[in-house]
Amino acid sequence: MSTKYFVFGALALVVLAACSSGDQVPATPNAGTAEASIPAAETELPHRPGGETSGRGSFYSPLPSDAIRFSFPFHIRGDRYYKVDDVMRRGLVFEFLRGDSSAVWDMLSQDLGGAGYRAIGSPRMDPNGRKIQAFALEGAPRLTVAISDALPDDPANPEAKGQIWINWEVESSQGAAEVP
Repeated sequence: MSTKYFVFGALALVVLAACSSGDQVPATPNAGTAEASIPAAETELPHRPGGETSGRGSFYSPLPSDAIRFSFPFHIRGDRYYKVDDVMRRGLVFEFLRGDSSAVWDMLSQDLGGAGYRAIGSPRMDPNGRKIQAFALEGAPRLTVAISDALPDDPANPEAKGQIWINWEVESSQGAAEVP
């Protein structure tokens, strides 16, 4: 009987040793605070040849097409459903973290083009100084895209250089729980 307990105890120690790693991570007292933020360079997704993004299966995109991948670092500031003239829309607000609106607009246009979207007409400026253009893809909702270097008084990310607004029409049932 004692040999049986000895073997069981030794086996349990081997299993515990195999499950634990010698690379223990010390507790970080400031995890989740501003001091522990990820540098902007780490928010970019590396590209593969052909325009695919590595890690594709692990990234949730709130955009209407999974093929849309931005080639610039960004932070999602807002995501909401709203109605305009009884039409349900979804709107996203991004803060871009590098460059200016002109350079980011060029990258954004190329990224949307790489996902199959094409620009409709020419960009225009709205009264608030935002550059606006529509983008379309057959079988997908038409996107209205706007960009500006202007930031609110309280940007969600202190590294923000400007904002991008993207909105599109959605089925009423998609946003029904979101809109009172």
